[in-house]
Amino acid sequence: LSKFVSAIDVQDQIPTEIYHDLIRLGLFVYDGPMWEIDEDPEIQRVLSVIKILEVIGGTSPAVAKAVMDQNLGQIGMIRYWGTEKVKAYLGKIHKGEGQAAFLMTEPSSGSDIHKFSTTFTEIPGGYLLNGTKDWITGAETRRYFVVVAKEEDSALNFGLFLVDRNEVDTSCIKISDRKQKLGLRGLGEHRVELSEIFVPSDNIVIPPGRGVI
Repeated sequence: LSKFVSAIDVQDQIPTEIYHDLIRLGLFVYDGPMWEIDEDPEIQRVLSVIKILEVIGGTSPAVAKAVMDQNLGQIGMIRYWGTEKVKAYLGKIHKGEGQAAFLMTEPSSGSDIHKFSTTFTEIPGGYLLNGTKDWITGAETRRYFVVVAKEEDSALNFGLFLVDRNEVDTSCIKISDRKQKLGLRGLGEHRVELSEIFVPSDNIVIPPGRGVI
């Protein structure tokens, strides 16, 4: 990895071969040996991933962040989704069939969820998402968008929605404004505009309601 560090910084891009190696090593949705502590498996897996991130981050913080994105949030999903859904979704990331981006922050409110403008509207069979997210890591290349949205005309009801970009009209997603940064280069942060994105009921990670975030 060390031989790529300068190129990552100069080109502001992580080479594809690094992603291939990370997948080959099983580091996306890590399922290898766990850190041995007397705790439940979920906590063990989180601590194991953190140890991996410490090692990778000593050489390239950007690559460590890419690994983190495909682990910590995905582990959390296990709590909310059924076993079959988790296996299907996480299995695709683990095998390199797609990666996930977490869409939370917004242009005018940062991470203050109560001021979010990205909303969901319930319709037959699922929900429609509309709004703008900003500073989204990996937005340009990642297949899965995990989106935090609030109920229209409500500051209290939120949900977490999985958007598979292979299953939606690409014209409904606009990605722009790549950020020019001084540090942690190589990941690509963008603004993402969502317009009438349909999310089927099966892709609701956390059902809309009060106190879910």
